[in-house]
Amino acid sequence: MKKYFIIILLLLMIFISACTNQEAMDKLKGTCKKFEDRSKNYIIGEIIVGFKSDVTFQQAREVVESFSVTIKKADPAFLLVSVPSGQENNFIRKFLDDPLVRYAELNGCGGQLF
Repeated sequence: MKKYFIIILLLLMIFISACTNQEAMDKLKGTCKKFEDRSKNYIIGEIIVGFKSDVTFQQAREVVESFSVTIKKADPAFLLVSVPSGQENNFIRKFLDDPLVRYAELNGCGGQLF
C-alpha cells in the first residue's frame, strides 16, 4: 500500500511541476513589446549595443550620451540602452555609424525559431 501511495505522490509532483513551468513560460512571453503589441518580438524602447574589444566603458558611455539616450544596464559584453519608443531602428542605424560600435540590435525577447 505504501508503494502505491509513494508512486501516486511522485506522479502528482511531476504533474504539478509541469504545470508550473508552463505558467512561467507563458509569463515570459508576455514581456514582448511591453504588452503594447505582441506581434513584435522585441522590447519597446530598448536596444542592445556592443562595442569593439578595445573600447573602454568610458568611451562607450560617451557614445551613448552623445545620442542623448541612457544606459539601462551595463554588461561586460554589451550595453542595454533606453531609446524613445518607436525609434529603436533609427537609433540602431545611428549607433552602427559610430566607428567604436561593433553591433546594435533590437532587444529581442524569446520566441519560437520556426
